[in-house]
Amino acid sequence: MPLLFYAAVKILDFKQSRNHFIQIFNSKYRFYYLCRPMNATQLVRQYQRNSLVSELDVQLKLPDIQKIHLKGLAGSSVSLVLSALFTRNENGILLVLNDREEAAYCFDDLTALCPDEMMLFYPSSYKRLARHGKVEQENIVQRTEVLNRINSKGKYLIVSYPEALIEKVLTSESLQSNTLPISVGEKLSIDFVNDVLHEYGFERVDFVYEPGQYSVRGSIIDIFSFAHEVPFRIDFFGDEVESIRSFDIDTQLSVKKFETIFVIPNIQHGIDAANKVDFLSYLPEKTLLAFRDLSYTVSQLDSFSDDLLSSEDPDMLLKPDMICRGEELIKKLDSFSVLEIGTQHFFKHAHIIQFATVPQPLFNKNFDLLAQDLKVNQSNGYETFILSNNEKQIERLQAIFDDREFNVKFFPLNFTLHEGFIDRDLKMVLYTDHQLFERYHRYKLQSGNKARASISIQELNKLHPGDYVVHIDHGIGKFAGLVKTEVNGKIQEAVRLVYRDSDSLLVSIHSLHRISKYKGKDGSEPQINKLGTGAWQKMKSRAKSKVKDIARELIALYAKRLEEK
Repeated sequence: MPLLFYAAVKILDFKQSRNHFIQIFNSKYRFYYLCRPMNATQLVRQYQRNSLVSELDVQLKLPDIQKIHLKGLAGSSVSLVLSALFTRNENGILLVLNDREEAAYCFDDLTALCPDEMMLFYPSSYKRLARHGKVEQENIVQRTEVLNRINSKGKYLIVSYPEALIEKVLTSESLQSNTLPISVGEKLSIDFVNDVLHEYGFERVDFVYEPGQYSVRGSIIDIFSFAHEVPFRIDFFGDEVESIRSFDIDTQLSVKKFETIFVIPNIQHGIDAANKVDFLSYLPEKTLLAFRDLSYTVSQLDSFSDDLLSSEDPDMLLKPDMICRGEELIKKLDSFSVLEIGTQHFFKHAHIIQFATVPQPLFNKNFDLLAQDLKVNQSNGYETFILSNNEKQIERLQAIFDDREFNVKFFPLNFTLHEGFIDRDLKMVLYTDHQLFERYHRYKLQSGNKARASISIQELNKLHPGDYVVHIDHGIGKFAGLVKTEVNGKIQEAVRLVYRDSDSLLVSIHSLHRISKYKGKDGSEPQINKLGTGAWQKMKSRAKSKVKDIARELIALYAKRLEEK
């Protein structure tokens, strides 16, 4: 109920109504949680000071190659221990989980705990299993980004899984020879860049919207490299690179300036096997390897290899000499320090470090049982943290405790992990709200394309003359194609929209966020607006007024209900 009330207040932004609501709300609900300042960075620092993490760090800094078995890590405690170790160490880490889903959830944890730019996800090139042969462009980009980052000698933590390791990769030397660096101020002709991109197999299009595409418009080249998740716009002044900017595919607006970028083609396929090596051979020798279950990883590599080699599909992209088998992986492990995380261990004489964590208990939405658990933890000297990236969920939990008159205490943390746990050594309890409320927890690998009302370049390419579109300022018109127009002495493309009485409106491709495809009732044609009449703005004002009326009614209704209680 308070959540809907807050939503209504936010729509109206009426100070008097808001203050009235807060007065009622505070008289009804008493908040028991403690406002201890804590964030993800501070939580990682607590684990940095953990004596077991210190022991692990000391062990790994010994001159000999180490094989270590970490026992007793439950839930997302693995992510916290590795985050603490990563921040204490200057070397890179490769973490191999048992499958893509487990890897994705762990990657989501790590990006919440460590700087995003240091976290890398290394997937298989394929959408499903490699034997199905369906390559995913987004995965190729992520793989290329990882290889490029390793070459740059920066610090990184890579999360992967067995199916991704089966594919051999381009050697470091071959990658460099297939990379076109472009820097601001560099002498470079548009014709030369065009020739290189053609040689790399890039497709020339009107507008780029996926990796492997480029477009040339006067003195501007747009390139979507396989080394980056966003495209770049390179502006030339004669034969000199004047500026480099990333831009949004949908709005075509610039996002960030860059001094140097690296243009890399699709390096996963079309490259001779002689120029490929297994992924571990690509890593620096000081990289720490961590496995959830090394024996399982080896068996999976062999299983995938046998499956691919037995395939009779002539179009199979992975050939026998492009596959890494389990025995090859084992041979490479002699050159690396290795962590095994879990109950199973591959190395019989590994140094053992015993943690004492247990998974978050199952409460099955029994909040009486949860309150009792929190009180027991408190009496035993444990600090309890509730993790949630939604503040309203914390308020909801407090409302439940208040309604049942539970005097319990906990510290809210404004981020979440995949699985909660109890750390007996640190006397710390970390519970996640999605497990308490039994909600599905989604992982997030990257920003991706968010749901939007605006039209995208890809959708624009699919529009036909006569299709209805909506401009946020001018209303409903008809799409009449792309035209070229001169703006400040430069030729640019624009979208031509036709309104009533054949009036035309040109919308720059940099303003695509202001138009969207019309979505109405099936089979019914909308009424086209007239430019310059103000009818569209009046209609929007009426709609906003109706929303405000509904919001007022909600405020009055809930204020009355709260006062009655």
